[in-house]
Amino acid sequence: MDFGMIAAISAVIGVLIAILAVMRQSQDTHVTLGVQLLHDLNKQFDSERMRQYRRDIAKLCMKREKGAEIVSTEICTRAADVMNFFCSVGMFLKRKILDLEFTYALFSSFVIVYWEILEKDVYEVRKLTNDDSNWEEFEYLYKQMKKYERRFKKSPGKVPEDLIQLFLKAELLP
Repeated sequence: MDFGMIAAISAVIGVLIAILAVMRQSQDTHVTLGVQLLHDLNKQFDSERMRQYRRDIAKLCMKREKGAEIVSTEICTRAADVMNFFCSVGMFLKRKILDLEFTYALFSSFVIVYWEILEKDVYEVRKLTNDDSNWEEFEYLYKQMKKYERRFKKSPGKVPEDLIQLFLKAELLP
């Protein structure tokens, strides 16, 4: 093999190593940005404004549990900020901006319970408006959380009513 051939092979190997390094750096940057986004989303979810929205939903749902007639449109209107927040998280997850495992660890307990509390109301509003796209990213997020959960538990099913009541009471806390 002559010197020219060795130099050409070395150049190709060098380019391949550089490409792999750039790809690795891109993956690391993607993970870092996803973690930063989750941190920012968590701060937003835990903000006083969002906590007040969550308290309002809990109060409304507890009234309904005690027999008050509250129509689905009112529930969804009052819960819109929280549901829209979860829509944003779902959209980021769907577009692979967020990692499923990190998202599950941070938000699954809220996503799962809120969806199960509000699911009937969402379906009713979809039916009334003839628009199945209402809060579809929230539903997507819920399904991804449940799918991820099934990897570790045998058929977790719906959240038991007593746990939902504990959740709602916890949401009332300042």
